[in-house]
Amino acid sequence: MKKIIIVLVIMFCMIGTSFAQDIQISGEMRTGLFWYSFLRDDMSEPETQAFIHNSEDVNWMAGHEGFAALSANLGRFRLNFQYDLNDNLGVKFRFESTQWLTGEENRFFWGYAFAFGYFFNNGVKISAGRMGDSPWGTGGPELWRELDTTLGMRFEFIPQRISFITPGSLNFGFVLNNFDGNAESIVDPQWPSGDLTLTDILTESVVGISYTHDFFHFRFAYRFDGLFDGPPFERLLFRVEERVLDRLLPGFQIFANGYWNGLNPRNLTLPDEETDAIRTGINWLFLQYDPDWMLAQVRVGYFLIGDDRRLAIRPGLHFRLFDNLLQVGAAFEYAMELAGLRSELGAPYLYWFFEPQVRLNLAGTSHISLVYRYQSDYWFAGDGLGFQNTRTHWVNLRLTFTF
Repeated sequence: MKKIIIVLVIMFCMIGTSFAQDIQISGEMRTGLFWYSFLRDDMSEPETQAFIHNSEDVNWMAGHEGFAALSANLGRFRLNFQYDLNDNLGVKFRFESTQWLTGEENRFFWGYAFAFGYFFNNGVKISAGRMGDSPWGTGGPELWRELDTTLGMRFEFIPQRISFITPGSLNFGFVLNNFDGNAESIVDPQWPSGDLTLTDILTESVVGISYTHDFFHFRFAYRFDGLFDGPPFERLLFRVEERVLDRLLPGFQIFANGYWNGLNPRNLTLPDEETDAIRTGINWLFLQYDPDWMLAQVRVGYFLIGDDRRLAIRPGLHFRLFDNLLQVGAAFEYAMELAGLRSELGAPYLYWFFEPQVRLNLAGTSHISLVYRYQSDYWFAGDGLGFQNTRTHWVNLRLTFTF
């Protein structure tokens, strides 16, 4: 892997000297110092630890059960590259690393790497390689999901000459994907065996659509799944935005995104296995007021995890001071279980936290911030202990460079 990266860097430097105007490079490096302390009802002394980490993308899962995973994620280096060969053809890739510990394998991995081309007066875009950078993703925040992320071919249709549709505003198509199961799953004797057929490949396809209007925007994608690589886990995602309220109150917007995994609408089953129901569903609704001098936002989340049903609400208020040199604010989140084991055993809530933050903006979108969180939650402590209340404090000094 190191040799491959060195060769790529040298190659890009050579290309860049001659075709710099056709190359787009961006990325980020984020890391930080993370300290936490948590105390559970059955513990006499709190557990504390410090390590290198940036928790900028971490939300409620940064409870005490997730600290072991966080300590292995010391930071993220990401490089995005695009080279336009001409007006129609190009290549695009992303590689990144979150593993920096000695002895760790696969430190660098490809987010995506594909070639693309526009044809028929830019009405058709065809991409081939390791897919990603999808036009049909959830788009964040909270959810950054795409369904076309394996080796495959993506066909996008972008109407240019429909009188009532602005050119480029409608994008729909499909992706011929590789299997998302692993090699062991594909050859497991309990599942269908034999040579791959065209139908087996087509059952792994993704279909997607996005449309942008002056008043709204939406995206939707669905990934089918067959039985050849294991039990079916079909998935869907969506994003919906209204774009009318900003005209009445500049900076105000309502939008939502969601991701569902484990769907099986065709009731496909493997030998000796029962049909599975919806496994997980994550849905977020955002109401925000975002003028130049502040960001006020309310996030409402609804989650399905197995038989559990959870609801979370997070109001937040952050002020931009000194021409956005400094940002100061705080967020509060409260989550309850509408149905599930915790509520059945009498836990009054799932978790709540309070999170103040001070952020100093550097050049561009680079920044350094200091974040504190106090979190109270209920987690399963083990057989005989049931659900115990845990009080957690953590502090994260974050440093993020973007370019």
